[in-house]
Amino acid sequence: MLLGFAGYRPPGFAYDTARIYGSHATTQNPKLCAGCHIAKFTVTDEATGAFTFQATGHLMRPVPCLDAAGKPTADKTCAYTEAARSWQTCAASGCHASAAVAVSAFTTVRARMKFFADQLWIDSNGNGSLQASPTDAGLLPQVRASRPTEWSNTDLVITPAEGAEFNARLCGEFGQSNADNSKGVHNPFLCEALMIATINYIRSYYGLPAPSIGVQARLNEPIGGEFNSAMHISRTPPGEPNTK
Repeated sequence: MLLGFAGYRPPGFAYDTARIYGSHATTQNPKLCAGCHIAKFTVTDEATGAFTFQATGHLMRPVPCLDAAGKPTADKTCAYTEAARSWQTCAASGCHASAAVAVSAFTTVRARMKFFADQLWIDSNGNGSLQASPTDAGLLPQVRASRPTEWSNTDLVITPAEGAEFNARLCGEFGQSNADNSKGVHNPFLCEALMIATINYIRSYYGLPAPSIGVQARLNEPIGGEFNSAMHISRTPPGEPNTK
């Protein structure tokens, strides 16, 4: 996902590869995964400013939960707020101006990913299994209700429905084995491009009803929304200048 290769690509999927990589995989973050996931920071006493703890980054979490003293903990369930987690990796890397800016960007990207994933599949009963509507909601449960044979574990054919489910799990928050688990942050531009192309293809391929005016307007928005200007070229072909 970080380098732009993940996901099921529906027929006709086309996207400018110079714009498909997010800033987390550019020269701003030369260490790639390690640049965010293994980053040390110093914890000091708020009252005195004295050193209290050196976080090594060995928890492998870019935004770890913090205890009352500001030390990272093994908890994974705390809120994604500026107070509950450390965002020093995001701000110190140069990718974001401050922790507050990083939190705002994360919250916006997470909401966009949820919106697009929900178009394909809402796991209404939370059991992690895509079930036919009306048990689950979204486009794929509708397909499962009318064409259940589109899903098979015994052939080597990837149907549009299977590919779409893969993308929904990849970019959504279903917690499955192929989930990216970054809530889109690793590469929001690729995830968004994949999801929009997949939603449009699934509707066309299976003859599903057109979306509401509001949903269609979201699907028609430029990839990246308000963060469109943050897209970068991640890898430059030999002999060419490395530019944004």
